[in-house]
Amino acid sequence: MLKHSVPSETPVDSPAEQASGLDDDKISVYFDTFGRPHSLYRELLECPPPGVGFVCPVNLDKGLAASFRSINLTKLFAWEILNGIAPPSLAMSIFGTRSRRPQDCRLTYSTGHLVFRDENWIVDCEHLGQFAGYNPRALRTFIRLISKRLENDNCQRILPWSKMAYETIRRNVGTRKILEKTQIVRLARRATPINRTSREHTEILFVGSVNFPSILTQGQRSVLEGISRFTGICSFASHENFESKGGREVFEVFSLLSRQYDRLRLTVRAKVPPDIRARYGANPNIRIVENPVSPKELDKMFLDADIFLFPSHMSPGMAFLDAMNYELPTVTIAACNNAEIVQHGKTGFVCATSERVPYWHANGLPAGNTFDHIKAIHTPDHDVVTNLASHVRMLIEDEALRTRMGREGKRLVETGEFSINHRNRALREIIEQTLHR
Repeated sequence: MLKHSVPSETPVDSPAEQASGLDDDKISVYFDTFGRPHSLYRELLECPPPGVGFVCPVNLDKGLAASFRSINLTKLFAWEILNGIAPPSLAMSIFGTRSRRPQDCRLTYSTGHLVFRDENWIVDCEHLGQFAGYNPRALRTFIRLISKRLENDNCQRILPWSKMAYETIRRNVGTRKILEKTQIVRLARRATPINRTSREHTEILFVGSVNFPSILTQGQRSVLEGISRFTGICSFASHENFESKGGREVFEVFSLLSRQYDRLRLTVRAKVPPDIRARYGANPNIRIVENPVSPKELDKMFLDADIFLFPSHMSPGMAFLDAMNYELPTVTIAACNNAEIVQHGKTGFVCATSERVPYWHANGLPAGNTFDHIKAIHTPDHDVVTNLASHVRMLIEDEALRTRMGREGKRLVETGEFSINHRNRALREIIEQTLHR
């Protein structure tokens, strides 16, 4: 087993809130994940609640889920077809009964999937659909199984990340027993010292995914979209998440504003589709960095930026919190739980979504990976782009407003609801209550 300890870097929160290594006095919690954890869990693993240590399985890079991190077209076909029949994530949860939790671990922390072993566990989730592979059809098919497992006494707590996620649970499996053990625990980020330097130009920043960095060819995307007509979902048609995170809108906004402001710059750290590179790649005021960068290089990108433009059509992981840490005001759209993180008029601006993009299923779950949604966001809505540009313009012209919003965002990750302290106090209390039942 791998035992996680925090780095030498001390967050602004409080040194007392950091846990280091595992020892005999710590509560060992099994960190149950399929393959290597998503990058958003770094803050939890490296800064756990005081007195708690997470133990990860040794074979992080083995197993079915891990194999899909090295993507090829055959695997994409298989995953899309399987996900249209029975979610691989749910199947892996059931087959996970063969594995055993380490004997020295008194509790299991599951990362967005059900646990079928006979042991006490808690589970976080982006929303209820995650338990069914984000497949609405599969959720309807397996809703009784999911509800029964969440009601089971072994499931001690259900920890949605947002009010939106809580509502998906309440509306679809909201029995009294389930709701009594459901508690919102926000994602959190370490606050780090920053040192900005003044510049003559204004820089907009957009960052894409580092978890799914490959770009599909148009032919591959067409084939996968054809499969999605049968399955109803489109897990990898926007595999790199460029469109899903609002990348096309970002370039459209910059194209509008750059006609008015000569000293406006755009930095994009993301894989971009070929048509975007062909259209904008030669623009000297646009810097496109497609390969993953080191933490130090990414740190410099945030420090050099003035505005974080992230009109994501999906729930982001840590991107908004990263911008807050670097005192950047954020401009986004009111999709999923974006407005829960970015406070309109206080830490940034939240613009209206497009009326032609389907964002929600009838059961209240986000529709971000459906075929219709993915097709709709391929072409930016002119009204949305115009609205985004208007709010970015306000920040370009008002440095004092940028500063005020940036400082409020920083406060939220230093001492507010997105701070390590806030998250750790909640998790520590949950773990203690679970173990003393």
